[in-house]
Amino acid sequence: MGVQPGLPNRRILKNLNLHATSPNERRRNVDAKYYDDALIANCAGYTTVDKLQTDVEGFKSLDHLLSFIQSFPLLTGLRLEPSPASRQSWARASAPGAARLTLPPAHHIPPFSLSLLDLRQLPTILIEMLLDWVAQSPSITNLRDLTIVPEGSKSNVAGYATNCFLEKVGSGLKRYQLQVSIPGYSHSLAASGLENIDLYLCIFEDTQDLTATLYAITYALFSITSRNLHEIRLTLYFEIHEFTTLDPDPTVFDFLQVNTLISVISRDVFDERLPMIHLWIDPYTEERNTVLDAAVGILPALFEPWKACGQLELRLPYAYEDHSGNIYEAGDLHAGPAGTVLPVP
Repeated sequence: MGVQPGLPNRRILKNLNLHATSPNERRRNVDAKYYDDALIANCAGYTTVDKLQTDVEGFKSLDHLLSFIQSFPLLTGLRLEPSPASRQSWARASAPGAARLTLPPAHHIPPFSLSLLDLRQLPTILIEMLLDWVAQSPSITNLRDLTIVPEGSKSNVAGYATNCFLEKVGSGLKRYQLQVSIPGYSHSLAASGLENIDLYLCIFEDTQDLTATLYAITYALFSITSRNLHEIRLTLYFEIHEFTTLDPDPTVFDFLQVNTLISVISRDVFDERLPMIHLWIDPYTEERNTVLDAAVGILPALFEPWKACGQLELRLPYAYEDHSGNIYEAGDLHAGPAGTVLPVP
């Protein structure tokens, strides 16, 4: 990859998208593993850039990546992505002989004031390092929009890493998107200025009673401290191919006898504004199974308190939809024999 002709005048460049060559080109040219040094130097000269999007694995090391990002003192938006080519690198803990990533010396403290940070499909260890680095910024409280989506549905950024980061961001954060796997760490949503939350749950729980899933949802909702929330989007994906058993559990509907979410909705933090909850349960699945039977039978009923307040939108798996064009709402389902969920007559 070389310096591209026709780059704009350095005085006017605001958005910089720096991406690696295609996977096919990388396979043909081993020298294309990293960005060309001349290209990096040329891009780093555009000090007016305020929005940067780049492939992290085009850099030779974490230190190389952070040094480049620091070239832009006016940066307000940062999106970091994986390489389009699948390969081992310094960014991946699974790389042969890879040592644990460590932050560079203190002179790498971010000089900019980010309002948007988007870390998508990156290895969890790298995400944790980047959160630790960005948190050192004196202007960390200016962050408004945060996205954390680890690489692979089984990956889980450590709960302490995200929780500590939210503490440092404080009340300025308005939008938070997070993907977690279950079982896994418990993640807090405690940021007092939040207006929108998107929580994606990738579920590998190998039990029919969904204990870990329900606990993770309840813990997350109990951790909310914002009185300004408008919407909470909960999207659940069941990784059925990872389950060792799909046998129905006859006690699965016992959860409906004690609804833990009633105590969530009655919290003082929701006195002035009750956020709309958008609950999506594996919406694109086209086949029924007993795991989804349990989820479809339990989850909508647990969110009945939100429905009663007119603050619940529900989307079921495709296989469970009413294909006349309607979608069942919470309260429109009841438990049938083990392994079945039926519409209320």
